Amino acid sequence: MRFGVLVFAAAAAGVLAAEGGNANQNSLKPLDSHLFHSLNKISPPIVLPDQTRALYTTSRYDPEKNKSFSFLSLLDTVSGESTQLTPEMEGERISSPMWLNENTAGYVFKGALYQHNLQPNINGTLFYNTTVGISSATYRAATGQLFFLADVYSDGNINSVAGYKEKEKNRTDSAQVFDNLWARHWNKWMTPVKANLFSVKVPLAENGGLGQAAREVNLMQGLAPSVDPLLRWEAEGYAVSNDGQHAAYVVRSPSPDLSWSTNVDIYLVPCNGSGQPELLTEAYKGAASNP
Repeated sequence: MRFGVLVFAAAAAGVLAAEGGNANQNSLKPLDSHLFHSLNKISPPIVLPDQTRALYTTSRYDPEKNKSFSFLSLLDTVSGESTQLTPEMEGERISSPMWLNENTAGYVFKGALYQHNLQPNINGTLFYNTTVGISSATYRAATGQLFFLADVYSDGNINSVAGYKEKEKNRTDSAQVFDNLWARHWNKWMTPVKANLFSVKVPLAENGGLGQAAREVNLMQGLAPSVDPLLRWEAEGYAVSNDGQHAAYVVRSPSPDLSWSTNVDIYLVPCNGSGQPELLTEAYKGAASNP
């Protein structure tokens, strides 16, 4: 309960910091739409196993500059003190705070993974980058594996995405044929690019840092292939067991009645990609989520 109070206190302090004052009668002002969108937004904390420290991100929007800003912070759960680790970054939001080890933090910025030595107000070091941006990343120190979502084409290969994009860029025609009306997806384009779940081995180096990343493994490759590239499997979320042995991901089945069906399933797969995905929600025909 103490940790919950401390996290809330840090969030409240961040909100006040956005206004540059203390919570007294002179600094209070009506919560209009302008102020609401400029308030600091705190991410859920990522806590060390010993529960002494936690990482979180703060993001805000500046309506005067019409720009967004974000930074990574460290919370001491014993004292309640919060330390800003990175400078305030403009543009795309810092996301996916994680513990790479007890002395190293990680975060995703502009589709790449950075590592940070927990010293205040310095930029992290670029550690892992691909030809496509990654998102929703997490790390399991027990197995030295990094997990993330990345948008790929029908072959499920990260390294071939650049080639596909170059081919599309050099097309000499713009004709497209659609044989489905996506009534349930009217608010986004249906494209051949789909989010897949990947794992990659990132062992600890002798100096205590992180070693060279191995080849990425697509944990959704075992799913049944789809004939229509627009109807391929797409990950909507995932969770990894604490020991890093299994991952459960949320996908919508690429059936011909996709535009009318509400069925969303959860599959379980070994994190090293050695086994076939196991359907956990076969008996449930509704939308499953939050494994």
